[in-house]
Amino acid sequence: MATPLPLFHLYGDPPDDQAFDFVHAEMIASRSAIHDWTIRAHRHRNLSQILLIERGGGEMTFEAARLPFTAPAAILVPAAVAHGFRFEPNVTDGWVLSFSEDAAGAFAGRGGQALARLRTLAAQPIIPIGDEVERARLSKLCGEIFEEHSLAREGYRLAVRGLLALIAVGVVRLAASRSTQLGECALDLGAAAACARGLQAVDLLALQGRVDAQDLGLALVALGVAVDPDHDALA
Repeated sequence: MATPLPLFHLYGDPPDDQAFDFVHAEMIASRSAIHDWTIRAHRHRNLSQILLIERGGGEMTFEAARLPFTAPAAILVPAAVAHGFRFEPNVTDGWVLSFSEDAAGAFAGRGGQALARLRTLAAQPIIPIGDEVERARLSKLCGEIFEEHSLAREGYRLAVRGLLALIAVGVVRLAASRSTQLGECALDLGAAAACARGLQAVDLLALQGRVDAQDLGLALVALGVAVDPDHDALA
C-alpha cells in the first residue's frame, strides 16, 4: 500500500488550514540547504507557489512526472499538487513565493479564478526565462516582498499584494509567450488589467505617504480582494 504524501504548510511545517492572507518569500537555499538540497515529494493543501530559479538547476517531481530544469526559469506549483525538488547542491538559488487562495485574488477578480488560471498554466510548470532584464525584475520584486515582511511597515500587507500581482503578471506573460494558444495569451490581458488598477492605488498611497481606511479599501478592491460589498470600486 502506497504511503500518503506528507502535507505541509511550508515544507517541514505542520498544515495550517486557518492560513489567511498569507504571502511568504524566502531564498531557495535557506530551506533546501538544511535538507541536503532535496525537497521530498509533498503537497500543500491551501498554498500555491511560484519558484524563481536564478542560478543552478535540478529536477522537479510534478505528480508522476520528473522534469529537469535549469536557470533562469520560473516554476508554477498549484495548491494540492504533489511536487518535490532535487536542486544542484551549493549552486542553486533564487526565490520561493508561497501564497494562500485569498491572496491569489491579486492575480484577477477572484481567488478561485486566479487559481484556475495558475493550474491551467502549470500544466507545463517550468517556464524558461530568456530575458535577463525580466529575471532581474522578478528577483527584485521577490526581494521587496521579503523586505516588506521583514520590516512590517505601515501598509506592508497592501504593498505585498501589489508586488505579488506584478510577479504574477510577469510569470503569466512568460507563460503566454512560450505558448501558441491564444487562450493563454488572453489570460495575460486580464491579469495585466487587474494589476494596473492595483498599482494605481498603491502608487497613490505612496505619493500621499499614508494609509487610511478609505484608501486601503480602494486599493484592495483594485487588486480584486473581497471587501465590504457596499464599498465603491475604482472607476
